[in-house]
Amino acid sequence: SMRKPGESVDVLGPLGNGFPSISGKNKKIIFVAGGMGFAPLNLLAKTLNKGVFLFGSRDKAQSVLAKGLKAVKCRVKISTEDGSAGKKGLVTGLLEEEVSKDSVIYACGPAGMLKAVAKIALDAGAKCHVSLERAMACGMGACLGCAVKSAGGHIEENKTYKMVCSDGPVFESLDIDWDMFDER
Repeated sequence: SMRKPGESVDVLGPLGNGFPSISGKNKKIIFVAGGMGFAPLNLLAKTLNKGVFLFGSRDKAQSVLAKGLKAVKCRVKISTEDGSAGKKGLVTGLLEEEVSKDSVIYACGPAGMLKAVAKIALDAGAKCHVSLERAMACGMGACLGCAVKSAGGHIEENKTYKMVCSDGPVFESLDIDWDMFDER
């Protein structure tokens, strides 16, 4: 706020990795957003401009974000925990209705939701990419503050831990040891 027009600003970015592109024409694209996970998936949905967008929130007031999807060519389904908008329940209930082995799931939201999405995808044989939300101090993987435990799935070099800031924030769901999120 103290900068004047024309002054330079040091910026480091972009950091990490985003969502991968889709291979295969007949894939069913499913976006699963919980709470603040809406923002990155909204941008991805606008880029891909197809699929189904599942959005879960606590109540009707939070579900108002979904109005931003009007310009996207996606089917939109909403769930709220209290039932005040859309279907009553968690967004994972909507996912269970939509998922198939030909699905490609892109998910962002709370860790508990992502863990459930990863399990649903695994059970259905679907591909699933998750964007993790973690506190990131350095943005380059040096401070180890955003470390997540690897399941060893597809992660190169079978590293035990990955840094969300530099190795992510997007991971294939098979690459994360979801049990680590029970420890909090």
